[in-house]
Amino acid sequence: MKRLVVVVGLLLVACSSLDRFRFWRKDEVKVVIPEESFKRGKELYEKGKYKDAIKFFKEVLYTRGYGPLAESAAVFLGLSYLHMGAYDEAIGELENFLDVYRRASDSLRALAHLGLAKAYNLKYSNLNLDISPIDRAIYHARSLKKMGIFVQEADRIITEVRRKKATKLLMAADVYAKLKLKKSVRIYLETFLKLYPDDPRADSVRAILDGLR
Repeated sequence: MKRLVVVVGLLLVACSSLDRFRFWRKDEVKVVIPEESFKRGKELYEKGKYKDAIKFFKEVLYTRGYGPLAESAAVFLGLSYLHMGAYDEAIGELENFLDVYRRASDSLRALAHLGLAKAYNLKYSNLNLDISPIDRAIYHARSLKKMGIFVQEADRIITEVRRKKATKLLMAADVYAKLKLKKSVRIYLETFLKLYPDDPRADSVRAILDGLR
C-alpha cells in the first residue's frame, strides 16, 4: 500500500511539473508578424508611449533584420530612446543604423542624422563637464545641410552647439581670472574671438581684453 501511495505521489508531481511546462510554453510563445508589430509600434510612438513602442520595434528587428521595414524600425527605435532622454541608447541605435543600413532612403537617413544631432547636443548640456563629443552634433547637422533636409533645424542645433562651446571658453577664462593668471585669461578670450567673432558677447570680450593690456 505504501508503495502504491509513493507511486501515485510521484505521478501527481510529474503531472504537475508537466502542466507548468505546458503553461510556460503557452504563455511565452508568440507569433510575431513584423508588419503588425511595426504598425503597433508607430501608433504607440505617435501617442508618446515610447517605452511601449520600443518593444514592438525590437520585435521587427528580431524577426526581420533587413529591408525597408527593418530600416524604419531601427530609426524609430533610436528616436524612441531619444524622446525618453536615454541619449546613450539613442546614439548607439542611430549610429548603428547609419552604419548597417547604408542603402536606406534619404528620408530615413535624415531622421537618423537629426536624431543624432539632437542626442549629442542634449547629452552634453552640462558645461561643467567635458563636452568635446558635442562636435558630433555639428557633424550630423552638417550632414543634414548637405542633404538639404531639416536645414532650419540643423542650423538651430549648430547655433546652440557653437554657443555652448563659446561659453565653455568663457568659463575657462573666468576660472583663470579668479586665479589672477592674466596670460591664460587672454589666451582663452582671444581664442573665443577667433572662433566666435559673431557671438553676441564678442564686444564685451574685446572690452575685457583691452583692460588686460
